[in-house]
Amino acid sequence: MPDLAYPDARGARPDNLQEALEFHVAVHRAAFLDADIYRLLVEVASLLEPASELNDEAVVDKRLAAEFDSARDSLRA
Repeated sequence: MPDLAYPDARGARPDNLQEALEFHVAVHRAAFLDADIYRLLVEVASLLEPASELNDEAVVDKRLAAEFDSARDSLRA
């Protein structure tokens, strides 16, 4: 999580901070549910792949599917 997510952190916050935080959470949720996304997230964090790979259409589709499945499962519980 970026430092600027914390209210006591000093510095100018980007206009899209909330959107970036939501993206961060969505990627981590999807990585928890999908091994390929987890692997890609580790590669991005290790600087083996550019962060832009997380915006690839196939990754976004998997991320949305993971969120949908998670939401559906929580409604069933």
